Amino acid sequence: MPGPNFSFASYVGTLAMREHGLGGQLLGALVGAVGIFMPGTLLIFFLIRFWDQLKQYRIVKASLEGINAVSAGLVVAATFLLYHPLPDTPINLALVAATFLLLLWEKVPSYVMVLAALLAGAVLA
Repeated sequence: MPGPNFSFASYVGTLAMREHGLGGQLLGALVGAVGIFMPGTLLIFFLIRFWDQLKQYRIVKASLEGINAVSAGLVVAATFLLYHPLPDTPINLALVAATFLLLLWEKVPSYVMVLAALLAGAVLA
């Protein structure tokens, strides 16, 4: 499975069918995987042909702007929810601010950020 969301969908499908034995669990995992892959697959194979025509409609443009705003809001909410359990020490605040400014002004690959966070966690722990 490519990525945590897809793996989690398969896992939840397996858990939902755990009372039906191994065959039921495999079926649940398959249904979970297909269920999470299906919307994107349908969009890619069927909607992409009409996408340029659809973007010309005012309601579609407005919907896309709203979706963009909501996704930005969800990212901000996730940031606060993930930071909330941390104590408000100067080092934590400095790390959050430095990460934000680095991502704002520089094009840093995500793997570099993850490795830097792991290193900082190992050094500060």
